[in-house]
Amino acid sequence: MGKCKLFDFWTWKRDPPKPFDDIVTKYDSVRSKYSPPSASSTLHGATLRAILAYMELDHAAELPGASGEPPKGAIGTQSDNFIIAEYPSRTGMTHVVVFNDTTGKFTAAKMADADASPKPYALKEKGDSGAALFFALMPKALEDEEFTEEYAKLWDCCKAGYRQLPYRCWMVPPCRRMFLFPSSRTPTRWARCCLAKRNPPAGSP
Repeated sequence: MGKCKLFDFWTWKRDPPKPFDDIVTKYDSVRSKYSPPSASSTLHGATLRAILAYMELDHAAELPGASGEPPKGAIGTQSDNFIIAEYPSRTGMTHVVVFNDTTGKFTAAKMADADASPKPYALKEKGDSGAALFFALMPKALEDEEFTEEYAKLWDCCKAGYRQLPYRCWMVPPCRRMFLFPSSRTPTRWARCCLAKRNPPAGSP
């Protein structure tokens, strides 16, 4: 992927996921502790989709109406500085992301299934929203105390059927530590090949 802005102006035009799609999206009374006192908070569709997708993975067995089927998506770490994520896109495809925590760079692709040939991931107005990239950043975001507190509040709202919604301007701090999200799934063939190029076996040329 080339250089791109995760919060480009067009990303704010994307509709938030349910149940946030029919409520006011901007608030002047709530803001992150990292924001100046004059700042307002705006719900960001791609970020919310990533958070809710991670929540479904994180609390699969506890979700209201859980079917008992394995959750969609997967996320984990490798070599202390790579996050590998499989984001279940609403398009029906799986968006596979490798995030390098050392360089801050993403490598991403889209796949119809685990053995399909990868298609380019394009973060642009008439392309992909960036939700998969935010999904890959969730372990980093959860290293932040404020984010973790608000994530827990959102989960409580989810369990209660979203009768009350907390609003907060979530931010991803530049933390350096990595948390591993346990997953029984292994990365797709594309992700394994991608990582192999970055971490060749000992003795490889």
